[in-house]
Amino acid sequence: FGGDVDQSWESLEFMIYMTSTSTNVLFCYWAHEMMQIQNGYDLELFTRVIQFGSMSPVYTNYGNDGNDDDLWNFAEPYRTAIRSALIRRNQILPYRYHLARVAMDTGLGVLRPMYYDWPLEPEAYEAKFQYMIGDSLLVAPVHTPLGENGFTVQKVWLPKGDWILFDDDSIDFLSSKGEYISVTSGIRDIPMFVKAHSVIPTLPYELANIHGIASKEFTELDVLVFPSPYYDPSVHYGYIYEDDGLTNDYWFGLYSNVTIAYSSFEGGRRMEFNVDPKVDLNATGIALMRNYNFKITNTIFGSCSSVRVNGVVLPRSDKLKIRGTWYYDVVLNDVWICLETVGIQEFINIIV
Repeated sequence: FGGDVDQSWESLEFMIYMTSTSTNVLFCYWAHEMMQIQNGYDLELFTRVIQFGSMSPVYTNYGNDGNDDDLWNFAEPYRTAIRSALIRRNQILPYRYHLARVAMDTGLGVLRPMYYDWPLEPEAYEAKFQYMIGDSLLVAPVHTPLGENGFTVQKVWLPKGDWILFDDDSIDFLSSKGEYISVTSGIRDIPMFVKAHSVIPTLPYELANIHGIASKEFTELDVLVFPSPYYDPSVHYGYIYEDDGLTNDYWFGLYSNVTIAYSSFEGGRRMEFNVDPKVDLNATGIALMRNYNFKITNTIFGSCSSVRVNGVVLPRSDKLKIRGTWYYDVVLNDVWICLETVGIQEFINIIV
């Protein structure tokens, strides 16, 4: 906890830098107070502070004299921008909770400076206002004020490889040679990029929108899969970790840890997923039954032709999220596979 902060655009930049580098000294849960200017009123700045905080390991609002700290009372567009940021925080909770377990086991923080993954790239040390959440998500919080046109532009360093804008409506790939790009943001935007081949478990929007959802079991998950536009025969992994969130029972193996292995074959035209759980059924506070919704984003090679789950052909639906069916979004080119409710200990094989 960094203590009370005299809020300014300059201090916001320092908070971003400080939080991402705190893992260097094993402060894996470093955070700052999300507070307004003392006896001041700058909702744009405060919105950006909250957006940054929403992606931090720990988030808390802190009131001070002379301010209305009831977020639901704020004027638009700030209220909607803040609400969207906090819902997004909830959505990626399953991804972050696995990283919390990694931090406990290894000391590697949830937020990591860019040079952890790209230590030989000079830009990784220069890009101080962006960081990785785990291995897959690159976040570059907005730290400059909006211009007269209602937008701000900032430079973001994209390491070499394929990236996808982490946005529900994005269908664009960015193939980077390791260069800076210009990112234009409005008040609601938090620039986030996901590394190609990533598997990101998330809470569905309708659950992430519920107050107190972080204390609930993971009974339904949207598993987001981000294939690369280029064929890669390697196996890629995602993880769903869950314990009771209250006790130290996890020390004794009382948790569930589901590994999702994803690979491509036939030149990338087909995909295989294996959901392999490790579960102690004596654990409490974990979901024993679960609904999985796999979303394969922007299927590069066109419409999906068939889906098999444990060798059984899954019927196609013309509606999204019908249990035991798959659905093809012809606009965004996404394939959704909505499985029947399964026991948490069941192995699942999916061929697309």
